[in-house]
Amino acid sequence: MSEIPLPYPIKLDERFRLELLGPESAEELDRFFMANPHLGEHDRYFAEKTGNIAAIREGLIKVQQRVHQGLSLTCIGRYDGEIATSVAFGIFPDHRAALLGYFAAKKFEGQHLVTRTCRYVLSHGFDPRRPVDAVWASISPENVRSQYVSHALGFVAAKTMGMVAPACVPRTNPEGVMHVLIREAWQVRAE
Repeated sequence: MSEIPLPYPIKLDERFRLELLGPESAEELDRFFMANPHLGEHDRYFAEKTGNIAAIREGLIKVQQRVHQGLSLTCIGRYDGEIATSVAFGIFPDHRAALLGYFAAKKFEGQHLVTRTCRYVLSHGFDPRRPVDAVWASISPENVRSQYVSHALGFVAAKTMGMVAPACVPRTNPEGVMHVLIREAWQVRAE
């Protein structure tokens, strides 16, 4: 894969900024999950490490390495300096697929910050130099906010298209419905 510049940090507006979260932010991320226990349903990887700063730091180092290798576009969104959103975007180059996961802190829900963050990440995820033809998301049928975000971005339930996620794409929510956004649909929406 050709060298693609990192898309972070970026200021989306005067109050909202996206950035790569590094290992130096482990304590802050721990406080974030403690203040938002409902997020454990969405990000089990870090939520299971709550209270274990060393494990969080190690996880952040792995995420940062994948970003620098071009295998991830994972970032956080800060609103007035406070963590408001997180978007995970893991790339599986051998399958030309990616997995998208996202959430907002409780106090920032309903402000469209996740949708804005995802739009930015997807615009870079579908960069022609990246090996991504389809982005997948596992969304719980009860999670109306996540369904709204996915539909606003152009995702559709995979079964309605007769598609099945490749085995490499983890089903992050066992009860979740797999949604997919294909490159061509994104390009049409972006025009």
